[in-house]
Formats: sequence, structure tokens, C-alpha cells
Amino acid sequence: MSDKFPLEMACNSKEHKAIHGFAALLSQDELEALKNSPGFVLASEDRTFKFQTTTPEFLSLNPNTGLWLASNQGEGVIVGVIDTGIWPETKSFNDDGMTKNPKRWKGKCEEAQEFNASMCNKKLIGARSFGKGLIANKPGFNISVNSARYMVGHGTITSSIVAGNYVKSASFFGYATGTASGVAPRAKLAMYRVTGKSSTYESDVIAAIDQAIADGVDVISLSMVFLNESVPLEEDNLAKATFTAMEKGVLVSTVAGNRFQGDQKIRNGYPWVMTVTASTIDRLFAGTIALGNWEDIVGWSIFPAWSLLDSNVLAAIIIIDNPSTYVMEDMHFLPLPCILISSDNARVLKDYVKSAKLPIANMTFQQTMIGVKPAPVVASYALRGPSPHTPCVLKPDIMAPGSLILGAWPPNTPVHIQNGVLKSAIMTTADHLDNTNNPIRDNENGLKIAPPLAMGSGHIRPNQALDPGLVYDATPQDYVNLLCSINFNSTQVLNFTGSNSYSCSSPASDLNHPSFIVQLREHASTYKVMVTAPEGYTVVVSPEKLIFRKRNEKKSYNLTITYGGKAKSSFGTLVWVEENGNHKVRTPIVISPDVYKTSTGLC
Repeated sequence: MSDKFPLEMACNSKEHKAIHGFAALLSQDELEALKNSPGFVLASEDRTFKFQTTTPEFLSLNPNTGLWLASNQGEGVIVGVIDTGIWPETKSFNDDGMTKNPKRWKGKCEEAQEFNASMCNKKLIGARSFGKGLIANKPGFNISVNSARYMVGHGTITSSIVAGNYVKSASFFGYATGTASGVAPRAKLAMYRVTGKSSTYESDVIAAIDQAIADGVDVISLSMVFLNESVPLEEDNLAKATFTAMEKGVLVSTVAGNRFQGDQKIRNGYPWVMTVTASTIDRLFAGTIALGNWEDIVGWSIFPAWSLLDSNVLAAIIIIDNPSTYVMEDMHFLPLPCILISSDNARVLKDYVKSAKLPIANMTFQQTMIGVKPAPVVASYALRGPSPHTPCVLKPDIMAPGSLILGAWPPNTPVHIQNGVLKSAIMTTADHLDNTNNPIRDNENGLKIAPPLAMGSGHIRPNQALDPGLVYDATPQDYVNLLCSINFNSTQVLNFTGSNSYSCSSPASDLNHPSFIVQLREHASTYKVMVTAPEGYTVVVSPEKLIFRKRNEKKSYNLTITYGGKAKSSFGTLVWVEENGNHKVRTPIVISPDVYKTSTGLC
């Protein structure tokens, strides 16, 4: 093997390993020799990643009620963020009000370039950097700051959104002024930096997941996608690593991906991870055009009003009639004093200019509007399902705020439940209605009703997820049964899971998270089924009533869908409604003949 790659990674085989294997830099001859070695299973090329990126009030999070009260705003939970690094001095990472580190925490803050262990505190409790894969793939590459610190803000902003502490008087150049915090402001943070400025390699990401599991994190946040996701599932090392995390009880939350380079299909669609797509919120960063006829036109802008124009520039407003579509919810910076307006408002503006003898107007900025309707809406830049790997399992899982988010940028006890139960609780309590009490819309599709392949189960409702009533408890074996149904043989299952404790005795392609439903309440309860059948299909549920007498009691039911002769995509819902109670356990039904035809045996 080449001496250019540190082989201590290959020799370390601790039980916590995310995958059973090693990373090494090999010539083609060395690779061929390795393939002929006893015990050889698989070799895969190191892939590269691209990084992707609210208000807690929009999620109904309140310190005095619901999830924040029950969990003390995430106290005791450790979130491992695998990203571009962190700027530790950011105010979001202050440790005011933070408690001692949990005893299970085994991580550390690595001393490295421009990063001292003292920069960690009771909020940022861990910081490590992984770059051996980058150096192996790009010998001589200069990592400008070789530590967990990084100047590019992606890792800092994702960390602050997940678990940033309270920061008073925060704003984006005067927009969204107020107190900022993450979704879990009392949770602990650990940063695992895996990137150089231009490249992030799979081997570094796998090493970071491996270390995060060993360190004792509860959740892994992974806001990146592969640039090339054509690798078969059985050879996908990220799939293997996230499966291991799920086995160890670590929830992996990952992005569904943003559109770039012509991509259409969702990324990170592994059935055992929480695949999250992006939505808008009820907030608009705005500017106003005040016309000389006393009519005001409100549009979108993030121009910082204090950014003064050159005094020699002629005072004028230029109307740019550009038919191009601007993705407002994904713009990061607007360097010009510009306001983007709708086509309807554009007609009003142009009519005024044509009719007035001396048209005049004034532009004002730094306006933040709350309560905008409709919201949420599926973000136009978000990738849509299904997942290429497992097209017959609905992806994305859930929709959460991802647009116009204010986050940091450089210069009683947590509820511990199993991974599958947590996913089910979040998905079955999601909201399919917006703040106008109408079905959630899709920004990409002319604001038509969003299908499950765009929004998953719906928009996340954290407080409701705390008390879902019933849950579908998917186990690692359920996911293995799915793998077996897509033609994994026993050897491939062993290589994928690294364990001989799984079997392919019960392959099941219809992973419905899964076929058993579990009562979480202490008291007896009865649920009746309500079904909205997909158009052109007949749905029968048996039995139509489930009676639970105690906590953790399991019940099963059968769902039969009869083809109605119309080969088109159609959507419906199945809801278990508690009698004399408040719980509704909702599951979308997706019928997609096109997905079935193109799934090449994956359904």
C-alpha cells in the first residue's frame, strides 16, 4: 500500500466503527492485488460531497409549554454536527444557562491551528477535524486553517440553527431583529469538521460519523449530499455508516438536498435516516416602493439600507423587466438597492409610470413582516422524491423550515425514545395544512397542493411529536427485510450490516414503518380508522378499530389497495383517530405507477 495514506485507520477495528473497513490510497495494481487477497469483499472509490443549507415561534416552541418545557429546551441532548467547521467565538455558542456535560460524553476539543481546548465550553463541548481523505486524494493540498475552526459559515449557521443558545438583539443587517436561538437552545454541540474549501471526501465523513458514535452523541446532523449518488446501495459507505448509527440508537438527520447541476431526485433517501426537506416560514424580508400616487408596493429585499450609494450616482429607480425566475427564499445576499416584486405588482408599477406625467417613487428597506400567508410552502429549490435507492419508501420524511432562517455566521429531562419510534412520532404528527388551514402548497409547482413526494408526511410539529398517541416501531431487522426484498443476499446483508444476527427469512418491500402500531399512553384507548383513498383506487383497512388496554401494547392491521385501472400518480391518507381523545396518527398513501415501472425490481 502507498505510504501516502495513514494506515492507522485501517488497523483500528474498535467495536463502535461505523463501517467494517478501512480507507487507503492505492494504485490500480495495488487495488487488483487487494481484490485477490483472502477475505476481500468490496472496494469503492472515495466520493465528494456538496453542502446544503426559524423562528422557534413558527414551530410553536415555547419555554413554558410543550416540548421545550418537557425537555428543558433540549437539556442533556448531544448533537454532533458534521460540517465545514465552526467559529467558536460566535455568540450563539455562549454557555449561559448550560449544565454540566453528560457522563456518557467521551469526546474532546482537539488542540489545533487557531483552535484551543479553552474555546470549548458547556455549549460547544467537542470539536474535531477530519482531513486525511482530502490530503490523500489531493496531495499537497493546503488546508488554510487545519482545525475545527473554519472561515466559511455553513457549519456555524447549521450548528446555531440546531442548538444555538439565546442571542439578544440579533439581526441580518437590520432584518429579523430580535432574540435568536436554535431549535434546542439547551442542547450540547460537538463539531466534526470534514471539509476543505473546495472538497469534502466520503472517507472523512465516515471517519467523523464513526467518531461521533464513539463520543456518545444522540443526534447527528448531516447537511451535505454526494455530488455523485449513482453508487449501488450495497456499495454505499454512507448508507452503511448511517445504518450503524441507527443500530446504536443515534438519530441521523440529513437534508433532502437542493437543486444544483440539473439534479431532480432527492438525496440521502436512506430509509433509516430522517430525510428533511425545506419549507418557507411566515416571515418576509421586505422593501417598500412608495409611488407618487400614494400607492405602496411591497416586495422582497435583503439590501442593507445603511449601505450607501456613491454620492455621484444619479438619483433614479430603474425597472428591470426580467422574465427570469428568482428563487427568493434561497437568496443569501442582495448587493444593490433592489426590491423584487410579483408580476401583478409589476403591472401596477408600469401602469403608474406610463400614466404619470412625472413619475416619482421612494424605496425603503429593512422591513420584516411576520404572519405572511400562506406558510409553510415547499421551497422551490428542494429536491423531490422518490429516493433512487428505495423508491417504494416515501421520501422525504418530513418538511421543516429552511428558508429565510436567521442563524449565526463567523466575524423536566430530554425525551429518550428509540430511533424508529422518534421518526414515527415526528412523521405521524406532521401537519399537512398551512396557516390558512388549507393544504400546504408547492412553490415549484405554481403553488398547487404539495404531494407527499415533495413534503413527505408534512410540516414538523415538535410539540405534537412529544405525545403522538401511537407509533410505528421500526427495528433494524425491518430495514434489513427491506434490503432483502431488493435482492440483497445473505452475504451482502452481512457485508452491509457487519453483523450475522440478521436474516433474510422475511423480505418485505412495503416498509410501512412497519406493520405494527404501539400504544404509548398509560390508559386504555380506542382508535378508529379514517381513510381518504387515492383517486381511482379502493382502500380497505382491517380491522377498522384498534383497542389498546395498556402502555406498549402492540396491534397490527392490514391495508389493501385495489388498482382502479387509472395508471397515474395519486395520493391519499390513513388516519387513526382516538375516540374521546385528541390524538390523530396520520400516514400518507402514495400510488405512483411511474415509480413502480422504473424501480427495476426495487419495489
